[in-house]
Amino acid sequence: MLKKILANYPDKYVYIDFWSTGCGPCVADIKSTVQNRHEIMTKKYDSFAMIFITSDPEQYYEPFRQEWLEGAESYRVSQDDYNTLAGLFNFSAIPHHEMITPDGRAVTKVPEMFAVDPHNPYPNQK
Repeated sequence: MLKKILANYPDKYVYIDFWSTGCGPCVADIKSTVQNRHEIMTKKYDSFAMIFITSDPEQYYEPFRQEWLEGAESYRVSQDDYNTLAGLFNFSAIPHHEMITPDGRAVTKVPEMFAVDPHNPYPNQK
């Protein structure tokens, strides 16, 4: 499932935000970074993509997505798939952020969403 999602972003650094509408810090982050996300999305950075993944039920996900993630790349996956991703990336709490490099490696110590720099998406690279 992750490979299928990442296939939409070939040769890009993919910043992933794992979130839920039931997570206060997740919602606060998403709401407070609308301007930053809009700037990143509208500048069409060739080597960078930002996506959001949740397992929220449709009745919570869709209204929130329409209001706060309009135009963003957002994926709603099954709870089983979400749990698999949490195990793959070794996290049990959200919000959680990952960066996948163009060659498919996961980057640790990913900056918070508001600190993402699309000019230098890999935080350990100068």
